[in-house]
Amino acid sequence: MVSGPWKLKSMDTAGDVSMVPNPGYGGPVKPTLTQFNEVPFTKDTAEFDQLKAATSVNNTTIDWGYIPDADVLQRATLSNVYNFSVWAGWQITYFPENFANKTTGPIFKQLYFRQAMQDLVDQNTFISKAFFGYGYPTYGPVPTKPASNFVDAFEKTNPYPYDPSKAVSLLQANGWTVNAGGVSTCTSPGTGTGQCGAGIPQGAKASFNLQYVSGTPALDQEMAQFKTDYAIAGIAINLSTAPFDTVIGNASGCTSGTPCTWDMEFWGGGWIYAPDYEPTGDELWSCTGSGASVQYAGSDYGAYCDPQAQADILATETSSDVQAMYTYEDYLAKQLPVIWMPVNYAQLNMINKNLKGTQPLDPLLQIYPENWRWS
Repeated sequence: MVSGPWKLKSMDTAGDVSMVPNPGYGGPVKPTLTQFNEVPFTKDTAEFDQLKAATSVNNTTIDWGYIPDADVLQRATLSNVYNFSVWAGWQITYFPENFANKTTGPIFKQLYFRQAMQDLVDQNTFISKAFFGYGYPTYGPVPTKPASNFVDAFEKTNPYPYDPSKAVSLLQANGWTVNAGGVSTCTSPGTGTGQCGAGIPQGAKASFNLQYVSGTPALDQEMAQFKTDYAIAGIAINLSTAPFDTVIGNASGCTSGTPCTWDMEFWGGGWIYAPDYEPTGDELWSCTGSGASVQYAGSDYGAYCDPQAQADILATETSSDVQAMYTYEDYLAKQLPVIWMPVNYAQLNMINKNLKGTQPLDPLLQIYPENWRWS
């Protein structure tokens, strides 16, 4: 039984979907279009080629598509056919480090090391160079766009601005011999002041594997710059790529009983708070129990667990005071359960000038074709 304004007409294994109005729908907004089709593409460049092939508003194969970040400067050439708009999701972007990795996990567990790593993330340059300005930073677990009462002033101001010299100083102050352009090593093991920290042996190397999702030129550029910036502090990043399903599958392996041998996995985004609309961390960084019996949240891919974070997360779900959210977000913004990365807009839209009713764009990234109409 179909209760919404649309019903499925056809769908194939390639992802082609056709929807038609549901004649039994009694809701307030009824479709005026006779049909809409969702067309899949394996590469963003293939979709862009079809956008470029349009010669007029009445001669298009795609009426609502998107332009890849790498090609956004070409949008003016399509302005006679399409309107351009950016789509900001209710989301944050990050990638996890694997705290459960027996070799590199002890390094990631050290706050000073995570701080050094975050100090080496040049979010503004990534946004400018890889996304051509169409993005915004992530500084903590609560989205900064769209504007909301959930995010406070502290998270809006970057707790860890790009500062390679500070990153180098942090490592040197905690037992590491920094080898800029090479691989830094732990030369003062132990748990005392000025030493590398628990579980980090003499000679441990600051060399990590980072697998990220393939097929996006903007992400390739971002990761290449990331590798270069980390090398300033002698943190060697060994990059590799894989399809999205492989990357996300590898990252989630630690909570499914498979070996936790990965260091860092980046699927090109982080988290969108939908349908869990409240931007708290229960699905991301909550944990219960301790020691070998600790249980992690389903999407806590890096196996991060902090009792204070857990208490703060619980407070966001049991208090009606927005200050509980501020306490939670400020703590995790400082504690760095993951590496915060800039958000590139969910989509850089190109919408047929004659297609009306598409605005405003839903930050939960849903579309509402029942509102669409041809002018």
